Amino acid sequence: MYPTSISYRTQYLYILIATSLAKLIMYTVFRYLHSKSKSDILKVMSADCILDFCITSVTIMTLLISTYGSYAADAVCGIIISVIITVSAVKMIIASICKLIGYVKKDTRDTFLESLFEIIDESTVDAVRYSLTDSKTEAYVYSAEYPGEEKINELSKKTGITVYIIHRKESTEKSV
Repeated sequence: MYPTSISYRTQYLYILIATSLAKLIMYTVFRYLHSKSKSDILKVMSADCILDFCITSVTIMTLLISTYGSYAADAVCGIIISVIITVSAVKMIIASICKLIGYVKKDTRDTFLESLFEIIDESTVDAVRYSLTDSKTEAYVYSAEYPGEEKINELSKKTGITVYIIHRKESTEKSV
């Protein structure tokens, strides 16, 4: 009913500046350690530190604008930051779902299948299943024909997809 008025004190500004600088130093240290050890944990921690630095810097700017200006910029910046975080979260969710279901873009699939059918007769292929990891896309090809290791390696280099041929004696049903 009776909100407390907001007051800005310079001691809070100094604390925020010190925090921001500490996060920047932590980011630098974690990036250096990551370059030496290639640890994914250090990479994530450095990303967290730089994000904290950016958010704290925006907070400092809005504090200064609100204190020395007549405009409450913190609300606008809060909305912008919220939108950025929401968009990033939606992108991560979509990427995770694509990995879970093994989704490969249609043009990539078509290019891969064209290259595959250059080395294997299409009628002998029962199924092609895709698997996605952080670093590569894999294709498991179920076929009654085995083209040989050299052609499989060439196909992998050409398409950028790691190919595994699961050799069957006879072709049963199709699912490409």
